[in-house]
Amino acid sequence: MWETVLEHGTVKYFLSCPNLWAEMIKQKISATWPRAAVVQSDVPVFDSKNSTGATLGLKHHYFMSMKTDKRQTRAHLDSLIEVTRDLSKNEKAMLQVVIMPESDDWRDSAAEAYQQFKKDVLKKRLRFNLNNALVSLGEILDGGLESISGFCAALSGEGISTNEDGVPSRASLLRDGGLSESTMHKTRYKGFDVTTRLVVESQDWEKREILLKSAITAMNDLNADNEWHVSVEGVSDKFIRKVHRREVDAKFEGDIFSVPELAKLVNLPLKSTQEAFPEVVQQEKTEVDPPPTISKGIPIGDITWKGSIITVCWPTHDYDALCKPRLVLGEQGCGKSKGFGAGFCADSLRQGFSVFVAETADGEFGDMCRDTVPEGFPPDHIIDLDFNRVDWPIALSMFGPMKFEDGTVDGKIAAARFTDYLISFLGKLHGEEMSPRMNRYLGAAAKLTLSHQGAGISDVIKTLTDDKVRKATIQRGGHWKAVADLKDLDKMKPDARDNLLRPIMDRLSMLLANDFIANILLQPEAKEMSFRRWMDGDERGPYLVIFRADKEVLGEEGLDLLMTAINGRWFLELLGRRNIKEEERTPCFFIQDEPHKFLGSATGGGTSIWGQMVRESRKYRGGLIWLGHNFEDFGSFVETMKAAGLQLVLYKTKPSVYQQLKSELRPLTPEDCDKTPDVHWAVVAMKAPKDTEQIPTMMVRMAPPPDKRYGQREMGYRVEECLKEYGRSFEEAEKLIQGETEKFA
Repeated sequence: MWETVLEHGTVKYFLSCPNLWAEMIKQKISATWPRAAVVQSDVPVFDSKNSTGATLGLKHHYFMSMKTDKRQTRAHLDSLIEVTRDLSKNEKAMLQVVIMPESDDWRDSAAEAYQQFKKDVLKKRLRFNLNNALVSLGEILDGGLESISGFCAALSGEGISTNEDGVPSRASLLRDGGLSESTMHKTRYKGFDVTTRLVVESQDWEKREILLKSAITAMNDLNADNEWHVSVEGVSDKFIRKVHRREVDAKFEGDIFSVPELAKLVNLPLKSTQEAFPEVVQQEKTEVDPPPTISKGIPIGDITWKGSIITVCWPTHDYDALCKPRLVLGEQGCGKSKGFGAGFCADSLRQGFSVFVAETADGEFGDMCRDTVPEGFPPDHIIDLDFNRVDWPIALSMFGPMKFEDGTVDGKIAAARFTDYLISFLGKLHGEEMSPRMNRYLGAAAKLTLSHQGAGISDVIKTLTDDKVRKATIQRGGHWKAVADLKDLDKMKPDARDNLLRPIMDRLSMLLANDFIANILLQPEAKEMSFRRWMDGDERGPYLVIFRADKEVLGEEGLDLLMTAINGRWFLELLGRRNIKEEERTPCFFIQDEPHKFLGSATGGGTSIWGQMVRESRKYRGGLIWLGHNFEDFGSFVETMKAAGLQLVLYKTKPSVYQQLKSELRPLTPEDCDKTPDVHWAVVAMKAPKDTEQIPTMMVRMAPPPDKRYGQREMGYRVEECLKEYGRSFEEAEKLIQGETEKFA
């Protein structure tokens, strides 16, 4: 049984059936309307004292068809839905269609009636109802309320004209073009005995009558060869009991509908109708069917699929897909930092994956990550590094304690990576690339120097500027081309060599000009920072590493330089995983908040240290995550991200962003995405793991922030502890730096 319930501002659709058939019917509905939600609901109830109604049956023999042409619009649905706009609160109306399968014998009666019709005799219908009342209101309405627009005329008191009660003759039908194709083919289909009722509830009896007439007129849009016979029931307890019990009316002759006729009568509104009539209860967000492979892993949030709420996750069984980069965009206050960023951090730690966090805002994001670690998380596995404490600068080497033996292949590979990084970094200091000659000699010094354990930037500079150190480096040997280049530099006249090296030293001077950054990057590490150990974790579990840096303290250029150094160091130590098998590399993640503050060094696109990091991190099981505001902040760097298999989490953002990413967001359209609520919802486009063909883009209600799910415990004391472990007083730091720089000044 099918019911369309109209209330003030809403239209709902109900299907009732015996419990035994419920699952099968639900499957059939899903097959017929794949995107429709099916939920269990209470059936509507009407107050018999304030309700009136009508029973609709076929006026002529059922061999004649009602409208079935699929090319025709669903005008009766549109007109019926329009009734909702005239309903006040506590008023409602309903179309009820009770359907019973009919035995195949109905075809014999239809054939007999058709033969009589050919003789110009239309078999009259025998009908009765329990009230012994025969009323044909449909004929009265035919002349005046041809559509729902006639409702206005009724309200103004204008008269309604009537037609004569006549039976159409074969001659008149032939004159109008003959019987329709749907009538001629009706007996090809299964038949169903249909009881159709209209019910209206209102405390105003005059309005009840007008609303009922409007609803009946809407149903007249289905008239074709056959048409409705309408019996008005009035205020009747017996009629309302039938409605509530969903009874089939007793009849001498059934109202037999074919499948095409039922398909026209029982239907859902088209998209155009839903857009024209917001009253239709519909899914506010486009739904997709999620594959089972995303039901476990790092939680993202919940989606709704056909009335069911399903939790979706970043699957963790395929590290290749898990470690592809993610870009999270959204306006301020949408939930991307504390909701997604801190949530991803908390859940990754619970999965056993280490997390690095760049906190460049007010500190709340970093605090949330730190204070929602799992219960029993070792405090010394929280490395909270506050680079804003200029009174006690933390020492950060640009290269770190790479583990290899001098002169080995690993050492040479590390030296090559260090050299690329150093050239890129020093180029950034001046805002432009270095000349080929500068690259040649700096590269030679770096390759020969950095292939040895513990060497740093000051050792490279001393190789270039100190005659004794340079000669000792040449004597020690190494890469033949680097040795040849360094010999060439050594043979130059002092003035020529100084002119060549001056641009390199100028870049270093720019670094020294920012006291705060110099104190961080040029002092020797107070305690070894092993990013690699933090990435891999140990027998006591993963690590959480937080880098706190504020543009207001370090300056715009200073923040950019520091974050470039941190990202480069992270990437270099990640590459150190080449000495272990791919399947043994445990995923780790680097979540960076508000990267627009320090992405200046990414302007080189794929050629920058950022570009190399994006392209290669996945292979070494490093997952990069950026939390930003605007798509434009990333410039050409976005294309590098896309080429690396970019995954997207888009909170409410500019419509232009959806247009730019429309190919990545399918099956959702930019219009679908633009309906994202302002907070707590996001469009998620993820890359499928190897065992899944495709994961559709989804509209997700994001998981609550981790403090709402796991609670918080105050771990702020780790900031001071890490300062003492990894930093020095600025007086001591500057003294150490001065001693190093004087050697090559």
